[in-house]
Amino acid sequence: TAGMLFEVLYAMNMMKISLDDLQLLCFDNLEALQLNWPGISYIRMPLHQIGERMLDAVRQRLILKERAPKTDEIYHSEIIDGE
Repeated sequence: TAGMLFEVLYAMNMMKISLDDLQLLCFDNLEALQLNWPGISYIRMPLHQIGERMLDAVRQRLILKERAPKTDEIYHSEIIDGE
């Protein structure tokens, strides 16, 4: 979460570690948080698509109970380099 990112940045600042010394990779979409800091990369995932699929799976589970099909899905993600 963004809160964790700020905690890491705060700790780095306290230890006098700069983003030039350490590369951060987070799962938060920094564009959505309106953050664009050099040195912080993130993984962009199709959250809307994942959320829709999860709702479908929950609906099936509620209706079909144990007969609901199990799913194992892979979604395209990409690393956005925070140069």
